[in-house]
Amino acid sequence: MTGDLYSLLKQNNSYLQDAFKHYSLSAHDEGLRKFLNSMQSQEKSQQETIDEHSAELSSCSAQAPTIANLMSQISDISIALEELTQLPRMKYLEHMLKLGKYTGRLYYECEAVCQSHQLKELLHSLYEEEKRHIALLEDRFELEQLL
Repeated sequence: MTGDLYSLLKQNNSYLQDAFKHYSLSAHDEGLRKFLNSMQSQEKSQQETIDEHSAELSSCSAQAPTIANLMSQISDISIALEELTQLPRMKYLEHMLKLGKYTGRLYYECEAVCQSHQLKELLHSLYEEEKRHIALLEDRFELEQLL
């Protein structure tokens, strides 16, 4: 496990971006492809925010038991990108929804271990943004069930 919050968050965010990008490349449905590209773009924007605060986040340890446990859970459910693109649409969306919820919890737990008020605010805003991503994924999941 990586030792600082910046490395940890960057690693997790990179996986999410790649997961949206790779599945969108294999999607035949234009609506789904646009949705996934939008989700990837939002994750990229979060990564830019994380990168802007790399120095401060690097100074925070990610060694808290709650963070280590979450990263272990994320690692346990993560699927190789090649396998991910082979999942049926509903299984893929279900998987991404689960990852989004873990990511939200990760931001929340990272906020709890930070000492800096500025970093707490940053992580809280990332947490709120991730809650929006989860809502978008839930909406898309419900839409797909109707199709």
